[in-house]
Amino acid sequence: MVSRTGVLPEPTKDGSDPAFEATPGSMTDGGGDTGSASIWMLALALVTLTVAWVVLLVCVAVGVRHRAEAAADLAALAGAAAAQDGADGCVAAARNATANAAELLACAVVADGSISVTVAVRAPPALRRWAAGPVTAQARAGS
Repeated sequence: MVSRTGVLPEPTKDGSDPAFEATPGSMTDGGGDTGSASIWMLALALVTLTVAWVVLLVCVAVGVRHRAEAAADLAALAGAAAAQDGADGCVAAARNATANAAELLACAVVADGSISVTVAVRAPPALRRWAAGPVTAQARAGS
């Protein structure tokens, strides 16, 4: 290291070079928490990503539940409309459930002429690890 005068500093008595001596707060002084901000930022990023992933999974689960409920409602309405026209309401309900990516699990014509259906919708791959099975929903339509 060159000083202002252009002369190199003389080595100290112990042979160390004064140009490379540690100053207080530098990384070579052996103290401080240098680099801890990186660890905190990595931890914060990991927590943020984990929370975002959980929120995303909850949103997907709610979406699947709504899809199952809509499929059940539409299947029940289709079955009730077909039953009023004299056709088999359960066949119409099954056709409608299949068109809505659902499976008709149960269908019954109730004594008052209404149709009661239960449908199932498969959970998407992201939820299959936590889902116990397909998402089911029930609906009833008609008289």
